[in-house]
Amino acid sequence: MKKIHLLILVLCSFSAFAQQPIVFNQFYMNPYLYNPAYAGVEGHSVFYGLYQQQWSGIAGAPTTMHGSFHAPLPGGIGIGFSGYNIEQGGLLSTTAGKVSVSYLMTLDLKHNLRFGLSFGGGSQILNFGELDDPFDPAFASIADNSTFALADFGLTYHAGHFNFGFSIPNLISYDKFMDNDVGNPIRVKPLDNLMLQTYFRGHISDNIAIEPHLVYRYNHFGTSQLEGTLLLHLFHVIWVSGTYREDMNIIGTAGVKLKGRFGLGYSYETGNLNIMNDLGPSHEIHLGIHLGKRKPHAKHTSSFINSKRPEKEEEEEEKVDTVTIEPTDTLELDSPWKLDDTRGEILVTSESGEEQKAIIVEHTSKDGTVEEAITWVPANESWEMIGDKTKETRTNSEGITEIGVQYIKINEQGDSDSLVIWEPTMSKEAIDSIIDRATSIPETQEESAEKITEEIVPEEIVPEEIIPEVEEVVKGNHLLELPEGVYLIAGVFEFYENANQFSDQLFLKGYHETLVGFVSEKGYYYVVIYRSDSLTKVKSKLLRENKKKNMDEIWIKILKVNSQ
Repeated sequence: MKKIHLLILVLCSFSAFAQQPIVFNQFYMNPYLYNPAYAGVEGHSVFYGLYQQQWSGIAGAPTTMHGSFHAPLPGGIGIGFSGYNIEQGGLLSTTAGKVSVSYLMTLDLKHNLRFGLSFGGGSQILNFGELDDPFDPAFASIADNSTFALADFGLTYHAGHFNFGFSIPNLISYDKFMDNDVGNPIRVKPLDNLMLQTYFRGHISDNIAIEPHLVYRYNHFGTSQLEGTLLLHLFHVIWVSGTYREDMNIIGTAGVKLKGRFGLGYSYETGNLNIMNDLGPSHEIHLGIHLGKRKPHAKHTSSFINSKRPEKEEEEEEKVDTVTIEPTDTLELDSPWKLDDTRGEILVTSESGEEQKAIIVEHTSKDGTVEEAITWVPANESWEMIGDKTKETRTNSEGITEIGVQYIKINEQGDSDSLVIWEPTMSKEAIDSIIDRATSIPETQEESAEKITEEIVPEEIVPEEIIPEVEEVVKGNHLLELPEGVYLIAGVFEFYENANQFSDQLFLKGYHETLVGFVSEKGYYYVVIYRSDSLTKVKSKLLRENKKKNMDEIWIKILKVNSQ
């Protein structure tokens, strides 16, 4: 009978453990393991697989197989699925799975909240063949209680590279038997077990990043535990880490990553140093794979496998409903591009009356052809080309080759900024023709007529067949929400950074009233070049812009924002 009580104690303890989170050594590869709010956080569909062997010095010690998948959906939603199997010496087998959903709430440009919730269940199977007396009626009640439910909740806060998470590992109360007390279980409630997790990824350079983690597990009826990990990313290919788990053990981990899409790690856990010789070390292997391309609708993202600085990742155009420029394969240029200072200073006056100056870069190809590109910038700013950064060309949607030139610009207040400007490459003769047209003096009569036309344009009847459909939305409460009015839209973006960069490019082309605003109803950032309270004025502005060379495919949307 004593043996039966002992078996019941083991089974009940293990059942309670099955309803608590498993302790993983490489949780930082896939934080979704501990918190459902991280479902979809990587911006890709991802799969993770894990194998864990505990206490290798003991025959029949637990082994764990775990698999998970999660992905971002449009609208800030994330989904996840996970399942595991734990084998304990052939006597007990526990299998469980859960489904998760998460939601991303954007507070402002740098601060985000995520919420996550999971539901699932599992079962435990007792292998009666491993028992001395499998027909003992005392085991019948154990078999009848072999299923359990799972539910957990998580919340995370993100500020740049800083992350903080709070989770409740089980929202469903359960009974747990304390040591040497088989007959009197205690009731474990959701708030009796909590988990706090925080980490920060700091980039020492483009190729080296350091990442400290802290995890605190609160256990009302047991021993709470603090765990610290220090992780180092080297060239975003290799990582090494060291972990200390309070009152337990020391863990060393090493792994490799390939092209920001594949990661494989191995951890060696000493176990409690006082009894390590009796239990033996534990081992864990963790595999992660990014499936397919990054989802264009994914907003705030964070990935262990792709640990590069966000600004160093491959640039992606995030425009919606506008001309998309697809980068082609990188081309090594025949000779370095450099500033052309042979023409002297070239000044023009833009449509809005501001003075601009021309910056021209050039290079000579292998066949001796001189190629140039021209950019118009405010005359009161200082622009310096970073020569060693100008190495790539691309082909836009119209088949025109463009060169990407990186500049450092300094305004009148002394503020500096770095940006890349893509301009079409042309012959020297074509650039001369552009300069001649830009510097020629317009006829005063035509200029005056245009101003008069703009003043009386509200009364003009605009042909509706060449005007795109007006999209109407309701004003939201975002920090950058567009106020009521009618807008002429030049581009729509998922990310503020891309919208702001496009706005800068328009500014350099003379559109100095360009602004970026958010539309909560759509979840996108809109680049505006013109605003009015009159729909007719906006339609007329659209017609005038369409008449400009190479502009007819850009100004593609009229947006009307209504009050709540």
